[in-house]
Amino acid sequence: MKRKVFWKRVISMVLIIGMLLPAVPTNVFTMTGQTIKIHFRNDMNWSTVKAYAWNDQGAIKAWPGTTLSKGTEYAGYYTYTLENYTGTNLNFIFNNGSSEQSPDLYADVSVCQEWWVVPVDNGTSERNWVVTDKPLYSPIINGYEVTFNYISGYAEYVDLRGDFNNWSGSSHVMAENNEVFSTTITLDAGSYDYKFWVENKGEVAGFWIADPQNSKTDSSGNSVVVVSGFQESMDEDVEFSVVEQVDFYIENGVSQMEAIKIKLNGSVKKNYNIWYRVHIQDYGWLGWAKNG
Repeated sequence: MKRKVFWKRVISMVLIIGMLLPAVPTNVFTMTGQTIKIHFRNDMNWSTVKAYAWNDQGAIKAWPGTTLSKGTEYAGYYTYTLENYTGTNLNFIFNNGSSEQSPDLYADVSVCQEWWVVPVDNGTSERNWVVTDKPLYSPIINGYEVTFNYISGYAEYVDLRGDFNNWSGSSHVMAENNEVFSTTITLDAGSYDYKFWVENKGEVAGFWIADPQNSKTDSSGNSVVVVSGFQESMDEDVEFSVVEQVDFYIENGVSQMEAIKIKLNGSVKKNYNIWYRVHIQDYGWLGWAKNG
């Protein structure tokens, strides 16, 4: 009788403990980090560029860090990339693998995962190290909006002049923020020559300069920006109509054709061609043709 009471108590205790234990999750979640990119412009012309980084857990890689190569995506920039990074902040130093280096720099990678670093020469012994989440290359083409950046620690006034404003000095004055002069304009599709007009601090005479961050130039030394594609403002130069069904007679009866008509006029006609292919039912695609 006592044994029965004992086992009843044991079973009751097991049931109570089981009720108190939390349910074990059946799904296992793996924390995946983010890709962090820091673009560095090597204005000191170091023959070797390295990036040393650390966070609260310690160094990402031992000093002097990871050797970087000049990228092709952004002219003049070296890109430091961290894959699967799970931290919320990142400290880093750029150096030449020897005695020259940047000060300690910082990026809040929880806010933005892509940062830009430019050591601006301002005429003093210490450069102004600009660290920003705003792209600093130039020009930045986003559809038909184009942003131009000019970075200088000496400049007091900069404006943008080119084919798009008849080389006017007052149309596009560039706003300055932390020694970065910028302006954003809307352009139609096409190719445009341009330059910056710069007036330095304490100097009376200004000067022309091609965009230092744009490798595209013409024979006259002007920088060149090319905006691709059509936009709504060019509708008057593009005629478009649809012919939904047209009956036509063939040897074995009547068939139907569906077609569209596109015609280019004005400046669009000079700069663009229309390439097209025709699909025939029960036959397939014909070859590419141009301008009908």
